[in-house]
Amino acid sequence: CLVMVGGAPNRSPACMTLDNGPPALALLGARPAAVFRQTLAATTAGHYRLLALLKSSCAPLLGVALYMPKNPAFRQDCLAFMRDAFDAVAADREVSTVLLAGYWSLPFDAENAGLRLVRAGEAPTAATPGDSRANLAVGLAAALNELAAAGKHVILIEDPPGLRFNPLRQLMADAIGPRGRLSDAIAGEFPRSGGLVARTAMTSSDGYTASVLRRAAVAYPGVEILDPSQALCAGDLCRYADGEGLLYSDERHLTNAGARRVLASLPAGFAASGDAPPSNHAERP
Repeated sequence: CLVMVGGAPNRSPACMTLDNGPPALALLGARPAAVFRQTLAATTAGHYRLLALLKSSCAPLLGVALYMPKNPAFRQDCLAFMRDAFDAVAADREVSTVLLAGYWSLPFDAENAGLRLVRAGEAPTAATPGDSRANLAVGLAAALNELAAAGKHVILIEDPPGLRFNPLRQLMADAIGPRGRLSDAIAGEFPRSGGLVARTAMTSSDGYTASVLRRAAVAYPGVEILDPSQALCAGDLCRYADGEGLLYSDERHLTNAGARRVLASLPAGFAASGDAPPSNHAERP
């Protein structure tokens, strides 16, 4: 369901079923949302339809999209994709809950490479880093206004804490003594603690994006926050692996096991165990 090229959602039945049916849940966003789709599809089958409208590097915003100097056409594709996706979700009366997920901080992590969030009609090369950060709030407000007008309950999934190390390398170093010693000699010593690392020393997070999402949740009734760090961290420690294996596939993206752990802590308005979310069906004339 994750679209890599082009400006149209994948409308195959596995990703987007628009006919009347059971209550529906929609998931919109970029690559990080794709791993949540796999978990949701497995845990909610038979309870409701799952609409997964996903495009790589395309945050679920309206009227604002990522500009990449090495791929300038991407911005227009992303604008068109999300316009189509939000229209489809707003028009589906059975969709009651919408999850929005993406690598929200991508434009800010790569500001030095010229990445910017740019509004439709705005000259990309004229957008400053400050403009880019302000545009996150602009695009998110437009998206939430549209979903609120359609009567949707929204869950904003924040970025997970970003690791400062390669999780696969570290898991192997933990598990294999000689390899661990060789890894330390080459890349520097890393504390072994059974898949746990110190929150302050070994993780990073973008406080700006979290603040934008949290202000939006306060401003809009029916909008909730899902903070992955609540499922991955406790006190001064964060977990990058558990009994299922790695929770991260790289420094920024979760594995299926990581997604399951995060979705298990969904807000009270929705249960990942398979219980159907509230349906708008009763309100139909």
